Amino acid sequence: MALGEIVPIPKLPPQIIDAVNSNTLAVFIGAGVSRIVGCASWKTLANNLIEFCFSKSCINFKEKETLSAYDPKKSITICKYILTQKGFESDLINIIKESLKPKEDLYESQNIYHELYGLRGLFVTTNVDDCFHSKFERPNIVYKEKDFKLNSTNDDIDKSKLYQIHGSLLSPDSLVFTVSDYLQKYNNPYFQHFMQKLFSTYVVLFLGYGLEEFEVLDYLITKFDHSQGTEMRHFILLPYYSGENRIVEFDRSYYRSLGITVVPYKKDERGYNQLYEVIKQWNSEVNQISTYLSESFREIDKCIASFDNASANRIFQIILNDEPQRNYFFEALASCDNPFPWLKLLHEKKYLDPKKNPSPKEVSSDKKIYFEVKYWNVLGYLRNLATKNAASPDSEITKDISQIIDSIIGYRENGARIENYHTDSILIDIIFKLPVEIVEEKHIVFLERALNTKINKVFITSQIYKSAFPFLISNQKIDLLLKLLEVIFNYEKSDDFYKYSSLVENYWLRKAIFEYKTEIIDLCGMDAAKIILHKIEDIISEDDTQFRTASVTTIENSDQNINKEKYAYQCVSFVRDIFEATDPEVLNQTILELLYKSHPIFRRIAIHTISYHYNSLHKIFWALNFNPIDDYSLKHEVYELLSKNCLSFSRSELNMAVNWIESADYHADDLQLSSRDEYLAYKKKCWLSSIQEANNPDITSLYLKYDKINPEGISYPGDIIHFESFEGSISPISESELLAKSNNEIAEYLSEFREKTGVRTPSKEGLAETLQKCISNKPEKFSENLSPYLSVPEIYQYYILWGLTEACRNRRNFFWNNVLNFISQLLESTNFWNIKQAEDESNYRNRIVSQIADLIDEGLLKDHTFENGTLSLAEDILLTLAQKANSDFYNMRDLTTSVLNSSKGKIFSALIDYSMYFSHLIIEGEERKWKESIKSEFNTRLDRDFEPSVEFSYILGKYISHLFYLDESWTKKNIDKIFLVDQDKYWEAAFTGYLFYCSKIDKRIYFLLREKGHYKKAIQTKFEDNHINERLVQHICIGYIEGWEKLDDKESLIFQLLEKSDPQRISEIIRYFETQNNKITEKVSSKIKPLWNSLYDILLSNEGDKDYQVVASDLLSWISLIDYIDSEILEWIKFSVRNLDSIPDFIEDLIIHAQKTPLEVGEIYIEMLENGKYPYYYEDETKKIVRMLYENDQKEIADRICNCFELKGYGGFLREIYKEYNSLI
Repeated sequence: MALGEIVPIPKLPPQIIDAVNSNTLAVFIGAGVSRIVGCASWKTLANNLIEFCFSKSCINFKEKETLSAYDPKKSITICKYILTQKGFESDLINIIKESLKPKEDLYESQNIYHELYGLRGLFVTTNVDDCFHSKFERPNIVYKEKDFKLNSTNDDIDKSKLYQIHGSLLSPDSLVFTVSDYLQKYNNPYFQHFMQKLFSTYVVLFLGYGLEEFEVLDYLITKFDHSQGTEMRHFILLPYYSGENRIVEFDRSYYRSLGITVVPYKKDERGYNQLYEVIKQWNSEVNQISTYLSESFREIDKCIASFDNASANRIFQIILNDEPQRNYFFEALASCDNPFPWLKLLHEKKYLDPKKNPSPKEVSSDKKIYFEVKYWNVLGYLRNLATKNAASPDSEITKDISQIIDSIIGYRENGARIENYHTDSILIDIIFKLPVEIVEEKHIVFLERALNTKINKVFITSQIYKSAFPFLISNQKIDLLLKLLEVIFNYEKSDDFYKYSSLVENYWLRKAIFEYKTEIIDLCGMDAAKIILHKIEDIISEDDTQFRTASVTTIENSDQNINKEKYAYQCVSFVRDIFEATDPEVLNQTILELLYKSHPIFRRIAIHTISYHYNSLHKIFWALNFNPIDDYSLKHEVYELLSKNCLSFSRSELNMAVNWIESADYHADDLQLSSRDEYLAYKKKCWLSSIQEANNPDITSLYLKYDKINPEGISYPGDIIHFESFEGSISPISESELLAKSNNEIAEYLSEFREKTGVRTPSKEGLAETLQKCISNKPEKFSENLSPYLSVPEIYQYYILWGLTEACRNRRNFFWNNVLNFISQLLESTNFWNIKQAEDESNYRNRIVSQIADLIDEGLLKDHTFENGTLSLAEDILLTLAQKANSDFYNMRDLTTSVLNSSKGKIFSALIDYSMYFSHLIIEGEERKWKESIKSEFNTRLDRDFEPSVEFSYILGKYISHLFYLDESWTKKNIDKIFLVDQDKYWEAAFTGYLFYCSKIDKRIYFLLREKGHYKKAIQTKFEDNHINERLVQHICIGYIEGWEKLDDKESLIFQLLEKSDPQRISEIIRYFETQNNKITEKVSSKIKPLWNSLYDILLSNEGDKDYQVVASDLLSWISLIDYIDSEILEWIKFSVRNLDSIPDFIEDLIIHAQKTPLEVGEIYIEMLENGKYPYYYEDETKKIVRMLYENDQKEIADRICNCFELKGYGGFLREIYKEYNSLI
C-alpha cells in the first residue's frame, strides 16, 4: 500500500515508528479531533455566542447576520469583546464550556483520545477543551504561560505532559481566542523557545486540522519551524473521498513547501469520524512494533531501583492509562528492596482506594454461571511492604498499613462487601504480619465475613491455615485463638446427604486441626471443647438426625470412620482429642453433664472418655442410673469400654455388667417363640464376648450356655455399622478341594448344593466360578469324563464350557472328541431346547449356545485341534445351533457389540471360520473351498424372510473378504443379497460389519461395492455408530490417495463425500490425514494441498456456522503434513486461525516451518494473536519461534509478537529475548 493511496486506514509511516522509538514524536491535536466526540466546531461556537449576544440585546438582527457571515475566529473575537463590555464574562465562559463539552455516547463509543494516547508522543493541542484531561495527572496539564519555560538544566520538553498552547477551560484567563490573545501568546519568549525546540527536535503529526484552523496551522509552521521546506519531517492526516487523487496532489504540493507529508484517508463511509478508526489502528501498530513498552518497563525499573519524586511523577503518568505498565510497576514493587517511599504517593494517587478492589463479575459459559474475580494489582506491593516492615518495624508505616487494612475490610459497595478472594487472602497474610498488639478481634470478624462467600474459599482458608494459626499460637493470643476456632468451626448448610459443612471447607478444617491440635489444646484446653460442643448443640437443635452413627461410626480413631473429612466427625474427634489430653479431674463434671443429655452423641463422647481415663473416671460409669446396654446408640462405646477395661473390673462390677447383659431389652417381643430364644442367646453371647478376657468362670459358663442355644459364630459384636469391602461371589469350596473329587463326585456336589440367604454367603455363582477356574487350569481331568455333567444345572454347564474355552485359548490340551460328544448329547436333549426359563432366572441356555460357538471358534483358530473325525462333529454341532437357536439379539450401546454378544452372531462367525479352516484342508487343485452343507445354509438364509436376524447380515458384511476367498463368483453373484439396498435395516447391518472390520481395503471388493452403489448409499446414510462414519471416510480417503477417486470427478466417492458437506465427516477427513503424519509418502503428500483447497472452499461457504468453525480450526493439524507454506496455504491457515475457539495446539508444528518460511509463520502467529488466542501454555515453543524470526530478518513481526504478549499481560517470558534483539540489555 503506497503512502499516497486513499484508503480507509492508511499505513503508519515508518518515520513515526522511528520517532516513537527515539522519543521524538509530537502529536498536534486540532479541533477536528474533539468534534469526533461531539464538541462543537468553531462555527457552531461562534453561532452560539452570536445567538446569546442577540438574545441579550447586545446586537441587533442586522449585526447578527453580519457577524454570522464572518470567519468564526473573527466572530468569536468580536463576541468576546461585546460580552465583556456588557458584563457577561461568566456567560461567555459557560457558553464556551457547554459548546466544547463532549457527548457522553460518543465519548464512550468512539473516544479518540483514548486511542490517541497510545501513539506515545508528546501531545500538543490548540484545543481548549478538557476531552484529553482524563489521560493525564492534573499537574501534567500545561496551559499557563510560565509553565512553558523549559528546564534550565537540560532544555528538554517534558514528554509526560499535555500542552494546551491556546489555554484551557481549567483557567478561563488562559484562553487564546482573539487576535490580541494570539499575538501575546506567540510573542511570549518562553512559548517561542518551547515551540522552536519542539519543531527542531520532534517529528510532528498533525491531526484534526481543517479549513477552520488552516491559518493557525500555517502560522505555527511558518513562525516556529525553521527547517520548513528543506526536510519532510512532519505529517498530516487529511480526509478525502475516493477518486480525489488530484485534490490530494494539490494539497501535497502546498504542504510540501512546509515540510509536511500528507497522509490521506478515505471518508466515504464514516465521514470525518473515520479518523477514529485510523488512530485506533495506528495505536495498535505503534504499541506492537515500537520499543515503547520495553523502554517504559526499563524506566519503571530504574525509578524503583533509585527513587526520586520527579521520576516517580513521570512513572505515575506512564502507568495512568496503560494496564501492562501499571501491572509491571506493581509487580516490580511487590519484590523491590525498598517499598516504603512509594506508600505516600500511592495513597495520594488513590491506588490504594478500596473502591479499586475488583468486584466479582458474573460470567456464563456453556449454560453455567461462574464468577470471574480479578487480582488487584496493588496487593503484592502491600504484602511486600508488610513483610519488610515486619522485619524492621516502623510505627508510622505500621499505622499506615493498619489504616489501609481497615479501609478495605470496612468498605461497602451498595451496602455489601466486595467478595474478592484474592484480596481477602492477601489481607489475611498482611494482618498477621502486623505487630501482635495491633491484631484485634475486628480482624477475626473480617476472617469470618471473608469466609461467608459462595465464590471461592480455597485461597482464604489456606491463608488462615498458613498465617492466622501460627501467628496466634506463637504469640499466645488465646482470646483471639478461641475466636478463630469459633469461626472455623462455624457451619453452613448444604443440599447433600451430610447437610452441614465447615465454613472453611472440611479439608482445611481437618488440616488445621491436625497441624495445630497440640498447641491449641495446650493453650485453650476445655474452652476450645466448649466451643465445639455448643456448635454440635446448635446443629442438633435444628436437626436431631445429625451426629448419628451413620456420620460418626466410632468416637475413637478407627478405619471404620469413613467420613473423617466430614464436618461432624471433625467436631467430635477434636472434642475427643481435647478430652483425652485433659486432666480427668477437670473433666468430671463435664462428663456427668454429657451422660444425661438427650442426644446420643454426647453420651457416646462421655463413655469413650470414661473408657480412655478409666482409672480416674470409672466410678461415673458404674454409678449410672440406667442400663447402658438398653441404649442401642451407645453399643459401640459401651462394648469398647467393657472389652478394653474388663481386666480392671472388680467382682461386683463384673456382676453388674452381667446383670446389664441379662436384663437388657433386646426388643425380641415381636419374634416368634421358636426363634426368640436363639435371637436372645446370640445377642447376649455378643455382649458376653466383651468381658470374656476377665476369665471369670461364671461368665464363661454363661457364654457356653448361650452358644449351645445358638452356635452361630459372632462377628464385629461391638459395631452398629461395620464397613467391609469385598469383590466377587463366595464359593462353598476351594479349588483344591474341588479338584480332589472325581467327576462323578463333583457333579453330585453341584446338583446337591443349595444357597442360603444372607450377605457374604456361598452361592451357586461362586461355586460355578470355582468350577470354571478348575476346568481352565486342568481341562484334561474334566474332559476325560463329561457324562456326569449332562444332568447338572445349566449354570454349571455354562461355566464348564467357559472353562474349556479358556483352556483352549491358553493352549491347554484336552479331549476334544469327548467335549464335542458332550455338547452333541446336550443339544440332542429335548429338555435343553424346550424348557422355558423363569422370568427371574438368567437364560443360561442362550449363554450355553453362545459358549459352544465360542469354544468351537476358538478351537478353529488353533492348528491341529480337530482330528480323527472331530471336524465333522464340530460341523454338525454348528449347523444344529444355526437351525435351532433363536435370536437373542439385545440392542446394546452399538450394533457391533450387540451382534458379537449374541448367540447367532457367534454361530454364524463360527460357521465362516469353520469354512476357512476346512478350505485349508482341500487338496491342491480342487476348486471347492467350502462345504456344500454350509454354503446351502447361507443360500437359504439370504432370504431375509427365512433369516430375519440382523446378526446374519452383520456377519456377512464382517466376513465379506472371507466369502470372496471361499467363493468369489458366489459372492459377486449375491452381493446385492448380502447388501440389501432396498431393506435399510439389513443393508446397514451388513455395511456396518464390513466397515468395522475392513481396515485393510481389498481393491476388488472396494470396486465391486462402488460399482453397485453401496458406497454411494453409505455416503447418504448417517450410521448410528460414529466409528462406522469414520471408517467410511477412511475408505474413501484411501481411495483418493490410491488415485481411484478424483476431486474433479462428480461420480467419484471423494467428490460426493465433499459435496455432502457433513462437518463431522469433513472433520474425519482431516483427522485421517493427520494420522498419516509419521508415514507420509510422496503419494500422500501430493494429495494434501488439492484436498485442502477443496475443504477450504466448503468451509468458506459455510463461514459463521459454528460446526464448520470447529472443523476449520481442526485443519491446522495439517501444518505438520506440508513441506512449505506458500501464499495459498498461508491464506487457508489464516482462515483456520480466525475460526479458533480455544487455545491453539499447533504451535510445535509452526517451529518446523519457521526456518523455511519465517515471514509466513510470523503472519500466522500475528493472525492468531489478533484473534485473541494467546498460546501461553506453549512458552518454550513460542520463544523458539520468536528467536527464529529474529534470526531470519523478521524483526518487525518478532517485535510485534513480543509486544502483543506484553499488552495482554503474558509477556514476561519473552521480555529478555526482546531486549536481546533490540539492544536493550
